[in-house]
Amino acid sequence: MYGITLVLTIALLGGVVALLGDRVGMKVGKKRLSLFGLRPKYTSMIITVVTGILIAGTTLFLLAVVSSDVRTALFRMKSLQQELVSTRGDLVLEQERLSKLEAVTKTLQESKVALEVESERLRKEIQAYAGEATLLRDNGNMGHNSRIIFAAGEILATEVVVAGADATAVQKQLETMVQTANQLALNRGARQSEHSAEALVLADGSADLPTYASGLALAQEPGVLRLVVTENTEVFTPLAVAFKYYPNQRVFRTGEVMAEIVVSPREREAELSDRIVGLLTGLKQTALKEGMGVEAQALSQMLSPQQVAAVLTQIKDAKKPLVLQIVAAADLWRVDSALQIELQLKTQDG
Repeated sequence: MYGITLVLTIALLGGVVALLGDRVGMKVGKKRLSLFGLRPKYTSMIITVVTGILIAGTTLFLLAVVSSDVRTALFRMKSLQQELVSTRGDLVLEQERLSKLEAVTKTLQESKVALEVESERLRKEIQAYAGEATLLRDNGNMGHNSRIIFAAGEILATEVVVAGADATAVQKQLETMVQTANQLALNRGARQSEHSAEALVLADGSADLPTYASGLALAQEPGVLRLVVTENTEVFTPLAVAFKYYPNQRVFRTGEVMAEIVVSPREREAELSDRIVGLLTGLKQTALKEGMGVEAQALSQMLSPQQVAAVLTQIKDAKKPLVLQIVAAADLWRVDSALQIELQLKTQDG
């Protein structure tokens, strides 16, 4: 609106200046004045031009005095154009910088989400390992102040013996198991004597490895072979061990409920997580007692953190207590090295 007013004012003043110049020229022409010896006609033209210049200059001067915009247009236009070009260049740079910052922000947000997921996974793994430690302590039956380093029934090594295997190959398996268990026993402090490099004492029935291997090679079906501790053992004493063979058989059928507990949405999430870890620990103990070779499977490998988190969400969203079941995801046999399981939630009335 201000620009339109300024344009109209300049146009109006221009018209007035033209009119005044014309009037002055006419009066000078009528009086037939002469300057510098020129003819009146030319004198009139010079006076008209000079008068127009003076009036126009005066008009611009007055406008410049009154309006800062006119002063800027007259005296600072070039510098303003240069500043505008510079400002546009700075704007482009800032836009590029903003785009880079947005990309960095997006990357950081994605990293934050990934770290939160990883943190949750690690928390679940820590709980699983805590349950695993409890399982090992229960199997070992060892207190903090006890000198017992191995407990009766503790599993030292496990192998699967295939059906109709070559006796030499089976003997190699036995020797590997003995070597592994012997190193473990030495590391914990078992010894046949003070300076001995041997710690194991094999039970009479399996002390003759070639004979025992020949007997296993005659089996018509695969089986799980374990080397287990036969009695509690203290530090710096021999470790008595024996082989135990479990012929293969199905332990759990697909869809069979392997373990279950009642859970409530009122329980805290940490409490529910601990109970799920306890359920997994108990299930693994059951599988071991049934002869399955699953001792190398960590609790965190039985269920992923995502599966546990999904079940916890379902429990917290429920309106009443539910039955949490661990179900076999496939037929599970003794020779299987991993428990394939699923979590299911059901109402208490079925």
